[in-house]
Amino acid sequence: MDGTVVIYIQAYNAECTLRRALESVLQQTYSNWVVYLVDNGSTDGTKEIAEDYARQDARIVLKHVASNDIWYFYSFVEAYLKKPLGDYFAWLDADDAYKPEFLENSMSFIRKNRLSVCVCGTDYIDASSGKTQLTKKPDADFVMSGRGFSERFLEYRRFTDTLWGKVYSFSLLKSVEYKQIPRIRFAPDSVIVLELFKKCYQSGMRIGFLAEPLHQYYRAPTTLSRCFSLEFADDFFIYHKVLTDYLKCFGKIGKLNGDYLSAIWLGWIQDFFTHIRNADIALPQKVTALNKLFSSPITTAMLRRKADPCFRNLAARREFCQSVGSWMRPYENDDKCGLAVRNILAILKVE
Repeated sequence: MDGTVVIYIQAYNAECTLRRALESVLQQTYSNWVVYLVDNGSTDGTKEIAEDYARQDARIVLKHVASNDIWYFYSFVEAYLKKPLGDYFAWLDADDAYKPEFLENSMSFIRKNRLSVCVCGTDYIDASSGKTQLTKKPDADFVMSGRGFSERFLEYRRFTDTLWGKVYSFSLLKSVEYKQIPRIRFAPDSVIVLELFKKCYQSGMRIGFLAEPLHQYYRAPTTLSRCFSLEFADDFFIYHKVLTDYLKCFGKIGKLNGDYLSAIWLGWIQDFFTHIRNADIALPQKVTALNKLFSSPITTAMLRRKADPCFRNLAARREFCQSVGSWMRPYENDDKCGLAVRNILAILKVE
């Protein structure tokens, strides 16, 4: 094999979007690819669409799974590492797409700079209107190695949230113990990406960031990353530890990176509070989940931290605490959850 890229697509009830994803692969200007397409227990027309494309192009390898398994990638990667179909790996969601130059430009950047990972930019597109809402990409091309993993964390962390929008070398994928990676509903991709990046650092590998939006992410109301679950409260603690351990592998966590961890934690709590306040969930459940987050030493440290003013949500902590207090104060004498409410109000020091 010489530069063959395996593109992994995991599809569940994706009859409305799968064609778009597959067509974007077929239109690649770089032709040395294989698609490993998983019909993940779909109950709509996904299976028939997948079979039709597999008949038309032998490079599309189809796998049917009996029932929807959101963690099937872990089974795939173990089998893939034993008998790889290619030299490189890329992930494409069944409701997203590539621009025609995604593979060609990524592989050119990899070869020119001897990279183990190439990260590109993404256009975020409204699935209903087809209009681009925002573009997330590096300000300029750059290659990262050694101390850059720590020194440029603020610059590249936002690109570690997802497996997609990247091309990975087989040698890097092979170096990770996937059974040791926590499986969480909140940011499930990021825990894998951070482990891959950490292995790059430990093995002296290089990661390149390409300032081109070559991946297209379609936003829809049912997009998993935009859904809410009470389980996220527990996942926040796991993910925070993953991020902290990641930074610690480079040595002592610097002031700005520490501030950033606090800003990230606060951002999760703010988003969680926004969702839970209006969620169709019993009040005691809401308060219990919030109490778990606000009672954490991580929150205490975040509230007390003297952070750099560039982190705007940390600069506005007082206003956020006041908004939480305003919502919770009417329930401080509630028979079922009043004690927890009073505890939260005391932590936030809301009068």
